[in-house]
Amino acid sequence: MNQVNDGSTDLSKAPSMQMLSIDQDFVTTMKMKLLAGRNFAMDHPTDKVEGFIINEEAVRKMGWKDAASAVGKTIQWVRPDVVLKKGKVLGVVANFNINPLKSAVQSLVMHYSPLRFQYLYVRFNQSNAEKLTSVVAKRFNEFYPKQSFEYRFLDDNLSAMYNSEKRLGTIFSYFSFLAILIACLGVLGLSLYSIHQRIKEIGIRKVLGASVFSITRGLLKDFVKPIFIAAIVATPIAWYVMNKWLEDFAYHINISWWVFVVAGLLALSIAMITISFQAVQAAMANPVKSLRTE
Repeated sequence: MNQVNDGSTDLSKAPSMQMLSIDQDFVTTMKMKLLAGRNFAMDHPTDKVEGFIINEEAVRKMGWKDAASAVGKTIQWVRPDVVLKKGKVLGVVANFNINPLKSAVQSLVMHYSPLRFQYLYVRFNQSNAEKLTSVVAKRFNEFYPKQSFEYRFLDDNLSAMYNSEKRLGTIFSYFSFLAILIACLGVLGLSLYSIHQRIKEIGIRKVLGASVFSITRGLLKDFVKPIFIAAIVATPIAWYVMNKWLEDFAYHINISWWVFVVAGLLALSIAMITISFQAVQAAMANPVKSLRTE
C-alpha cells in the first residue's frame, strides 16, 4: 500500500492509499462518474507530471469537506523517507470497488503514467467481440512484437471473484430441494398414518352428517400446529446463519422480517397441498366400509 499526504513535511503520518496508473482515457472508458473537477487533459502539460484524480473515500480519508473542496488541493505520493510525486487534485470520481464486495472501497489516487501500465482496457460492443479481438491482437503485436498477446474479459474476471459464492448457492439449492422433498414425503407418510388411525372416527362423523369440507378442515388443522412450531424454531436459527454469512461482505442487504413470513407461509402451503389430497380422499370415503373394520 502506498502513502499519500497533503503536502506536509511529516511523511510518517501519511495515510495509506491505493495508487493506480492511468491515462486520459481511463475515466471515460470505465464510465466513472466525475463528481468535481476534471479529467486529465492533454492540452494541460502539467497534468502528466503534477495531476491526480482521487475517489470519494480518499477525500474522506484526507479530512476534506467534500469533492468540490478537494479540487485544487496539493497532495504528494510518498514512501517513508522520500516524495515520489507531488501535485494537485484535478478531479474527484465516485467510489468504485476494484476488489470483491467482501472488501470495503479503498481510498484511491490515480495519476498519469502510461509507462507503468500492466493492462490495456478496451470497451467494445459484445456482438463484435471475436472481430475486435483479432484487431486488437494485430495492433498489439505491431507495438510489442516480442510480447505474446493475452486477453481476458473483465466481466469474466468479476464473475470469477464470486465463484465460491456461486458454488455455495448451487449446493444450497440442491440441498434445499432435497430437504423439501424429504419433508414432503415425511408429511405425506405422517398424514397417511394419522388418517388411518382416525378412519373410524371419520366414518362416524360422516354418518352423523359432517360435510367433506368440515372433516377435511379438521384433519388439516392437526398439522398446522407442528408446522407453526417448526417455523418459530427455524426462524431465529436461519436469521443467525444468514447474518453471519452476510457479515463477510463489506456491503450487504439487511434481512427483512417478511422473508421469514413468506418462507413460513410457503412451507405451510406445501404441507397443506401434500396432505389435502389424502384428507379429501378419506373424507369422501364410504363410511360403511370404514365402520365394517371395527
